[in-house]
Amino acid sequence: MKNKTLNDTIKSTLTVITGVILFLTLSIDFVAMESLAGNYSQNGFDMLVFSDGMVYAQYRWISILVGILCWLQMIFSFLTVVVGLISFVSVSDLGGKLCSLVIKISLGFFALYFIEGFFYVILANQANQASLQSNVFMSLFWGIILLIAYFFCENFLFKKPGKSILDRFALPKVSNVADEAKKAEVLAKYKKLLDDGAITLEEYEKIKNSIIK
Repeated sequence: MKNKTLNDTIKSTLTVITGVILFLTLSIDFVAMESLAGNYSQNGFDMLVFSDGMVYAQYRWISILVGILCWLQMIFSFLTVVVGLISFVSVSDLGGKLCSLVIKISLGFFALYFIEGFFYVILANQANQASLQSNVFMSLFWGIILLIAYFFCENFLFKKPGKSILDRFALPKVSNVADEAKKAEVLAKYKKLLDDGAITLEEYEKIKNSIIK
Protein backbone atom coordinates (compact mmCIF):
# COMPACT_ATOMS: atom_id res chain seq x y z
CA MET A 1 0.00 0.00 0.00
CA LYS A 2 1.09 3.55 -0.57
CA ASN A 3 -0.04 7.06 0.25
CA LYS A 4 -2.27 8.75 -2.31
CA THR A 5 -0.23 11.38 -4.16
CA LEU A 6 -1.03 14.26 -6.49
CA ASN A 7 0.43 12.26 -9.36
CA ASP A 8 -1.99 9.40 -8.66
CA THR A 9 -4.91 11.85 -8.67
CA ILE A 10 -3.79 13.35 -11.99
CA LYS A 11 -3.46 9.90 -13.51
CA SER A 12 -6.94 8.91 -12.31
CA THR A 13 -8.39 12.15 -13.69
CA LEU A 14 -6.71 11.59 -17.05
CA THR A 15 -8.15 8.07 -17.16
CA VAL A 16 -11.72 9.29 -16.53
CA ILE A 17 -11.35 12.04 -19.17
CA THR A 18 -10.04 9.49 -21.67
CA GLY A 19 -13.05 7.24 -21.10
CA VAL A 20 -15.54 10.11 -21.50
CA ILE A 21 -13.93 11.37 -24.71
CA LEU A 22 -13.72 7.82 -26.06
CA PHE A 23 -17.48 7.48 -25.54
CA LEU A 24 -18.22 10.86 -27.14
CA THR A 25 -16.03 9.91 -30.11
CA LEU A 26 -18.85 7.60 -31.23
CA SER A 27 -20.89 10.72 -32.01
CA ILE A 28 -18.42 11.73 -34.75
CA ASP A 29 -19.95 11.20 -38.20
CA PHE A 30 -18.62 8.36 -40.30
CA VAL A 31 -20.31 9.89 -43.33
CA ALA A 32 -22.40 12.99 -43.97
CA MET A 33 -24.33 13.82 -47.13
CA GLU A 34 -26.30 16.86 -48.17
CA SER A 35 -28.96 16.53 -50.84
CA LEU A 36 -32.12 18.24 -51.99
CA ALA A 37 -34.09 15.70 -49.97
CA GLY A 38 -32.28 16.59 -46.75
CA ASN A 39 -29.14 16.02 -44.76
CA TYR A 40 -28.04 12.52 -43.80
CA SER A 41 -25.30 11.32 -41.51
CA GLN A 42 -24.22 8.18 -39.65
CA ASN A 43 -21.98 7.78 -36.65
CA GLY A 44 -20.88 5.11 -34.20
CA PHE A 45 -24.15 5.22 -32.25
CA ASP A 46 -26.11 4.64 -35.46
CA MET A 47 -23.95 1.59 -36.19
CA LEU A 48 -24.86 -0.06 -32.87
CA VAL A 49 -27.87 -1.60 -34.68
CA PHE A 50 -25.53 -3.28 -37.21
CA SER A 51 -27.20 -1.64 -40.21
CA ASP A 52 -26.85 1.51 -42.24
CA GLY A 53 -28.58 3.57 -44.90
CA MET A 54 -25.54 4.69 -46.85
CA VAL A 55 -24.07 1.42 -48.11
CA TYR A 56 -25.77 -1.15 -50.30
CA ALA A 57 -26.37 -4.82 -49.43
CA GLN A 58 -23.07 -6.03 -50.92
CA TYR A 59 -21.25 -4.29 -48.06
CA ARG A 60 -23.48 -5.67 -45.31
CA TRP A 61 -20.48 -7.34 -43.63
CA ILE A 62 -18.91 -3.89 -43.20
CA SER A 63 -21.97 -2.71 -41.27
CA ILE A 64 -21.79 -5.73 -38.96
CA LEU A 65 -18.05 -5.37 -38.37
CA VAL A 66 -18.27 -1.64 -37.67
CA GLY A 67 -21.25 -2.23 -35.37
CA ILE A 68 -19.30 -4.79 -33.33
CA LEU A 69 -16.29 -2.48 -33.03
CA CYS A 70 -18.51 0.42 -31.96
CA TRP A 71 -20.13 -1.74 -29.28
CA LEU A 72 -16.69 -2.74 -28.01
CA GLN A 73 -15.59 0.89 -27.96
CA MET A 74 -18.69 1.97 -26.02
CA ILE A 75 -18.31 -0.82 -23.46
CA PHE A 76 -14.60 -0.16 -23.03
CA SER A 77 -15.16 3.58 -22.63
CA PHE A 78 -17.42 2.87 -19.64
CA LEU A 79 -14.83 0.43 -18.28
CA THR A 80 -12.14 3.13 -18.58
CA VAL A 81 -14.25 5.60 -16.61
CA VAL A 82 -14.94 2.97 -13.92
CA VAL A 83 -11.22 2.15 -13.60
CA GLY A 84 -10.42 5.84 -13.28
CA LEU A 85 -13.07 6.40 -10.60
CA ILE A 86 -11.99 3.34 -8.61
CA SER A 87 -8.36 4.44 -8.74
CA PHE A 88 -9.37 7.71 -7.05
CA VAL A 89 -10.08 5.81 -3.83
CA SER A 90 -7.58 2.99 -4.30
CA VAL A 91 -4.11 3.37 -2.80
CA SER A 92 -2.63 0.19 -4.29
CA ASP A 93 -0.16 0.02 -7.16
CA LEU A 94 -2.71 -2.06 -9.11
CA GLY A 95 -4.92 1.02 -9.62
CA GLY A 96 -2.11 2.93 -11.33
CA LYS A 97 -1.20 -0.05 -13.49
CA LEU A 98 -4.81 -0.49 -14.61
CA CYS A 99 -4.99 3.22 -15.48
CA SER A 100 -1.91 2.88 -17.68
CA LEU A 101 -3.34 -0.21 -19.37
CA VAL A 102 -6.80 1.17 -20.18
CA ILE A 103 -5.35 4.46 -21.46
CA LYS A 104 -3.09 2.60 -23.88
CA ILE A 105 -5.95 0.42 -25.13
CA SER A 106 -8.19 3.51 -25.45
CA LEU A 107 -5.64 5.16 -27.72
CA GLY A 108 -5.93 2.09 -29.95
CA PHE A 109 -9.71 2.55 -30.11
CA PHE A 110 -9.26 6.20 -31.19
CA ALA A 111 -7.05 5.12 -34.08
CA LEU A 112 -9.36 2.22 -34.96
CA TYR A 113 -12.41 4.49 -35.13
CA PHE A 114 -10.53 6.74 -37.54
CA ILE A 115 -9.59 3.77 -39.75
CA GLU A 116 -13.16 2.45 -39.69
CA GLY A 117 -14.56 5.78 -40.83
CA PHE A 118 -11.90 6.25 -43.49
CA PHE A 119 -12.70 2.97 -45.24
CA TYR A 120 -16.43 3.33 -44.63
CA VAL A 121 -16.48 6.63 -46.51
CA ILE A 122 -14.65 5.03 -49.44
CA LEU A 123 -17.22 2.22 -49.65
CA ALA A 124 -20.14 4.62 -49.16
CA ASN A 125 -18.88 6.79 -52.01
CA GLN A 126 -18.64 3.75 -54.27
CA ALA A 127 -22.11 2.52 -53.32
CA ASN A 128 -23.85 5.86 -53.66
CA GLN A 129 -21.71 7.29 -56.45
CA ALA A 130 -21.74 10.56 -54.56
CA SER A 131 -19.25 12.81 -52.82
CA LEU A 132 -19.64 12.18 -49.10
CA GLN A 133 -17.82 13.86 -46.24
CA SER A 134 -16.58 12.69 -42.85
CA ASN A 135 -15.45 14.20 -39.54
CA VAL A 136 -13.83 10.98 -38.39
CA PHE A 137 -10.39 12.62 -38.35
CA MET A 138 -11.47 14.23 -35.05
CA SER A 139 -11.07 10.82 -33.41
CA LEU A 140 -7.41 10.74 -34.36
CA PHE A 141 -7.02 14.35 -33.21
CA TRP A 142 -8.31 13.59 -29.70
CA GLY A 143 -6.25 10.42 -29.61
CA ILE A 144 -3.06 12.36 -30.34
CA ILE A 145 -3.90 14.99 -27.70
CA LEU A 146 -4.46 12.30 -25.04
CA LEU A 147 -1.34 10.45 -26.19
CA ILE A 148 0.77 13.57 -25.65
CA ALA A 149 -0.83 14.19 -22.24
CA TYR A 150 -0.31 10.60 -21.16
CA PHE A 151 3.36 10.37 -22.15
CA PHE A 152 4.06 13.75 -20.59
CA CYS A 153 2.59 12.56 -17.31
CA GLU A 154 4.23 9.14 -17.54
CA ASN A 155 7.70 10.53 -18.21
CA PHE A 156 7.62 13.61 -15.97
CA LEU A 157 4.85 13.46 -13.37
CA PHE A 158 4.64 9.72 -12.79
CA LYS A 159 8.28 8.78 -13.27
CA LYS A 160 9.82 7.16 -10.24
CA PRO A 161 13.22 8.36 -9.01
CA GLY A 162 16.06 6.32 -10.40
CA LYS A 163 18.13 6.41 -7.21
CA SER A 164 17.39 4.62 -3.99
CA ILE A 165 16.48 6.45 -0.79
CA LEU A 166 19.96 5.93 0.60
CA ASP A 167 21.60 7.40 -2.50
CA ARG A 168 19.21 10.35 -2.69
CA PHE A 169 19.74 11.47 0.89
CA ALA A 170 23.32 10.25 1.48
CA LEU A 171 22.30 8.16 4.48
CA PRO A 172 24.45 5.29 5.77
CA LYS A 173 23.64 1.73 4.77
CA VAL A 174 21.36 0.00 7.26
CA SER A 175 23.77 -2.94 7.51
CA ASN A 176 26.52 -0.56 8.65
CA VAL A 177 24.51 0.73 11.63
CA ALA A 178 25.86 -1.17 14.63
CA ASP A 179 25.49 0.61 17.99
CA GLU A 180 22.14 1.62 19.46
CA ALA A 181 22.92 5.35 19.53
CA LYS A 182 23.73 5.31 15.83
CA LYS A 183 20.55 3.37 15.11
CA ALA A 184 18.45 5.98 16.89
CA GLU A 185 20.17 8.78 15.01
CA VAL A 186 19.65 7.17 11.60
CA LEU A 187 16.06 6.27 12.45
CA ALA A 188 15.38 9.88 13.43
CA LYS A 189 16.66 11.06 10.04
CA TYR A 190 14.33 8.67 8.26
CA LYS A 191 11.44 9.78 10.45
CA LYS A 192 12.08 13.37 9.40
CA LEU A 193 12.06 12.35 5.74
CA LEU A 194 8.71 10.65 6.35
CA ASP A 195 7.29 13.73 8.05
CA ASP A 196 8.51 15.91 5.17
CA GLY A 197 6.82 13.62 2.65
CA ALA A 198 10.10 12.64 0.99
CA ILE A 199 9.48 8.93 1.57
CA THR A 200 6.34 6.86 2.02
CA LEU A 201 5.19 5.12 5.18
CA GLU A 202 5.90 1.76 3.55
CA GLU A 203 9.50 2.75 2.82
CA TYR A 204 9.95 4.05 6.36
CA GLU A 205 8.59 0.86 7.93
CA LYS A 206 10.95 -1.32 5.89
CA ILE A 207 13.97 0.73 6.94
CA LYS A 208 12.79 0.84 10.56
CA ASN A 209 12.38 -2.94 10.73
CA SER A 210 15.81 -3.42 9.22
CA ILE A 211 17.44 -1.10 11.75
CA ILE A 212 15.81 -2.34 14.98
CA LYS A 213 15.91 -6.05 14.25
